[in-house]
Amino acid sequence: MEGTDPSTERASSEHVGVAVPYPTPTLEQGSVTHSESNIPRRFASFSYPQREKVVSREDAPKDTEPEREPDVETGRFVKPSYTGIRSGISRLWRRAATPQPDKDNHIAETTPSSSFSSPEKIGKAGSENGQAAEINEKAAEPLSQEDGLGLSRFMSLTKQTTADAPLYKIRTAEKAPVQPGVYFRSRRVKAGEVDTSWLDHIKDPRQKWQSILPLLGLFLGLCISGVNIYMGYRSVPVHNYCLLYDDDFSEPKLNKDVWLQEVQVGGFGNGQFEETTGDEENVFIKDHMLHIMPTLQDERLITQNTTINLLERGTCTATGWFDCVATTNTTNGTIVNPVKSGRLNSRKGANIRFGRVEVVAKMPQGDWLWPAIWMFPTNSDYGTWPASGEIDIVETRGNNWTYPQSGNDIISSTLHWGPDTAHDGWWRTYHKEKALHSTFSDRFHTFGLEWTEKYIYTYLDSRLLQVLYHKFTSFWEIGGFTGLSLATVGNIWGNGTVAAPFDRDFSLILDVAVGGTNNWFQDGVAGKPWEDSSQIAKKQFWDARDQWYPTWENHNGHAMKIKSVKMWQLQGYNGCGDNARPIG
Repeated sequence: MEGTDPSTERASSEHVGVAVPYPTPTLEQGSVTHSESNIPRRFASFSYPQREKVVSREDAPKDTEPEREPDVETGRFVKPSYTGIRSGISRLWRRAATPQPDKDNHIAETTPSSSFSSPEKIGKAGSENGQAAEINEKAAEPLSQEDGLGLSRFMSLTKQTTADAPLYKIRTAEKAPVQPGVYFRSRRVKAGEVDTSWLDHIKDPRQKWQSILPLLGLFLGLCISGVNIYMGYRSVPVHNYCLLYDDDFSEPKLNKDVWLQEVQVGGFGNGQFEETTGDEENVFIKDHMLHIMPTLQDERLITQNTTINLLERGTCTATGWFDCVATTNTTNGTIVNPVKSGRLNSRKGANIRFGRVEVVAKMPQGDWLWPAIWMFPTNSDYGTWPASGEIDIVETRGNNWTYPQSGNDIISSTLHWGPDTAHDGWWRTYHKEKALHSTFSDRFHTFGLEWTEKYIYTYLDSRLLQVLYHKFTSFWEIGGFTGLSLATVGNIWGNGTVAAPFDRDFSLILDVAVGGTNNWFQDGVAGKPWEDSSQIAKKQFWDARDQWYPTWENHNGHAMKIKSVKMWQLQGYNGCGDNARPIG
């Protein structure tokens, strides 16, 4: 296949009709015989589209060589010569370039250039060398057996090479040049043909309102939104306060003039499992932060018969025997408090009646931990709990977010009030808030309280994000206590204000409790290892320490960390007068 590939020439032709005498060679006992009289003539018509995909010889796969054919004289299979292929191709071109007679032996008056797309090839083969007559004579002769066999092999090779060639090696013949006026017509509008009559049209003056009214509506909407924002901002009152206490814990020691480090073993009415101590193991300042961290109890005090008597030590901050003495009895299964922790109360130096509180803190993480920032009456003027009230600024659990009752990704704020423990109306003044894509053990938050004669609310990080809001009305009426049979006679808050029992002095408490038997952790939920009704609940909790204590060892830590505490007294109470300043 030397020289010009005929497939390239035919690819540019729109249609080529070729009559090819196709000899059928016969092979008998190693020799080939044929006769012109026995050679059948077959006419093949080949039609090649203008954009036919062709493959050059160089791009063809290496394994597409033509099959070996038997030698005419020896009968041995040898590699075919391409000479026959070239000769057959030459005859094909010549026959295509020669006018052929129709069925009535009339020769059509056509030229090779009109029926064939490569006149330069034909001219090169014929007229330019003075061989036109010889071409016409030889074109009428039938193809020899060798030429026909070569042409057959060439056709098979070209077909197989085109089919097997990779797509990325196939190229497309270039488009024929576009002849102006044949099928392309410019649709560009001439300058003089553009319709400009609309420029002379006089608009209706009322049409301008189609633009003015939407813009006016947009402007009014922005004005109304701005007014609403301003009114909302103004609706948040700004009161005058006196700063009562501000501690960023920059000192290495706790301010004992303000904080009382409570020491008890009684569980604070909730059956809590911790012993609150005065030791720096559980309450300490480190890295300018106050830490309240629970730890395991001395194992010797649990496995042996022993007694913790805080009265004898003189360290108990309570007065009752139950709150100051705990024992381990290996016979009946009772044990002392299985863990130790800390609890701080500001009643020694920071008590407020109406005012504001902000604590920047990070909550602990670990199963069955119960951290809280809350306020308790300095004096129980209306009676024992909950008659004198309780303000829970924030409570949460150390269990992770999968805990069904809400874990460390949710906080709650609550007001406790009622004539007795059986009629605590906390569920009427309770609300929760969920952390956004995190937990309250991951980072520090500001937990706040604003408390006046008319309302009380808690907030998270900003006064605009309120957790619990309650406008004061008679709690006696809210609770519906009038028709109940109570131990008390009449409204126990009748001598107070509309805010009673939340119209007395309260102190701030920071603590991390552990466990409890008051249903804060429900029985049978999330593998709770003890039962509230069990007499040996503390021992059940201790025996399961291999399950819950590893959860305390985490990157967030099982200590509550406090960066700062601020307390303000509202003007007009507890000596806050002309020295009060507005705080937004």
